[in-house]
Amino acid sequence: MKALVAGVLFSVLSGSAHAVDYSRLPDPQQLARSAFGPLAILKVGAGTGIAQAYNTPKEWGRGPDGLGKRFGAIYGKHLVRSGVQQTVAAARREDLTYRRSGEKAVGARLKHAVFSTVIARNSIDGRPTIATGRIAGAVASGYISELWLPDRLHTVTNGMASAGVSLGFDALMNIAREFWPKKR
Repeated sequence: MKALVAGVLFSVLSGSAHAVDYSRLPDPQQLARSAFGPLAILKVGAGTGIAQAYNTPKEWGRGPDGLGKRFGAIYGKHLVRSGVQQTVAAARREDLTYRRSGEKAVGARLKHAVFSTVIARNSIDGRPTIATGRIAGAVASGYISELWLPDRLHTVTNGMASAGVSLGFDALMNIAREFWPKKR
């Protein structure tokens, strides 16, 4: 892990990191699929159900009003994350598509799935690069979503925790993608 962090810092400081092309915009179909597709609805629904079951945040209560607020808050966070993630990834030419490792060993496959959360492929040359879009989307949504949460949750710690949970969920999704049986 220390070697990965050192390598990233070295590439950024030495100027060998890919330049950002801000003239590029995300693919509208990919953006729409990311924001409104079946997987998006499933994620938001699952998050709403979990938040409702744990009554989080408690200020919203357990009734239909609380459920509606939770759904809106989680969907809003998802929309912010999708927009930032897709825009930054397009500008940096990052391909955030998950690709299976091709390894046979469980440990190697698990490592690949987890690291693929923060490592993407450059869409032009295929080289590994930091998944800036995914990380920026998680951090931005963690902080922006605080705007519509109760005041007690407007903290730096809560924003970072939210970003961490988002990236952790991405890692779990990658593990599922890696180990889910292949279609024939």
